[in-house]
Amino acid sequence: MMIKIDVITGFLGAGKTTFLKMLLEKRVFGNEKILIIENEFGDVPIDHHILENDKYTMVEISGGCICCSLKVDIIEALASIAVNEKPDRILMEPSGVFVVEDLFEIMKHEMVVDHYTIDGIYTMLDTKHFLINQMRYTHFYMSQLKYADHIIMSKVDKQDSEKIDAVLNGLESFNEHAKIYAVPFTSMTNDDLKEMFYSNEIQFELEENYINIAKTEKVSHTRVKSIGILQIKDFTNSQFTKLIKQVKEGEFGSIIRLKGYVQIEDKRYLVNYTFGELNLSVVENGSRMITVIGENMENSLLRESLLFSRKV
Repeated sequence: MMIKIDVITGFLGAGKTTFLKMLLEKRVFGNEKILIIENEFGDVPIDHHILENDKYTMVEISGGCICCSLKVDIIEALASIAVNEKPDRILMEPSGVFVVEDLFEIMKHEMVVDHYTIDGIYTMLDTKHFLINQMRYTHFYMSQLKYADHIIMSKVDKQDSEKIDAVLNGLESFNEHAKIYAVPFTSMTNDDLKEMFYSNEIQFELEENYINIAKTEKVSHTRVKSIGILQIKDFTNSQFTKLIKQVKEGEFGSIIRLKGYVQIEDKRYLVNYTFGELNLSVVENGSRMITVIGENMENSLLRESLLFSRKV
């Protein structure tokens, strides 16, 4: 029996990990044997700690993207999983700069082709930042939306109807066939989610023209870089406020994404920063570490600001 692969993709900060965590917590897949493949663009694996769950096996591949620099790693991982783990289904969360076309090339590899089938591609779409990111990161958006059979709009509860309609209209130029969910995914019931994953009508045929596209339309990741920092020292409230102000004002370059665990005063937080928006969630544990993704970053200055607590 072929192992199903469901790909949960989307640009940086779109909500992939939150969505995947919800699927696991709700046990949408019942008694199926599930394995998770987590690919993080940064060197420091943050999402592993968020998704940690004793009920599921997780394979981490970090420090690049499985569609390019880590392609050999994902092929070898899939080959090993097919022989040793033999799950019913793999939930794959690629990095935010994943290029879907290259997945077709991976699926044709001799070590993979006889063991796996793509069950569905689920693209998370950040409703608030879609129109901005569409212009700035067109190649990633084109790829992630073009081949989706389900597009799940995140952050819709924070947008007015005009903004949602504008995004829906913009999606028409990318994909006319995908099923689009313009409701908060956290409000979806188990039945809604099961319907999403168990009623796929689109069957992915890995036609030769897909392989040709993958070979001729390579997307460069050189613009987007990441740095990972371990063992971040404690912050006071004023120090952390100053850090975020510096990030927003571009003192460290153009920061797209900042994610990790920090200690602020007497509390540990999961930090999520995307395109100027900061979200802090109190957590009980989590090693103090951060991954920063952006363009034209001043790495030495950024490292100094994260590694050394200075009085303000």
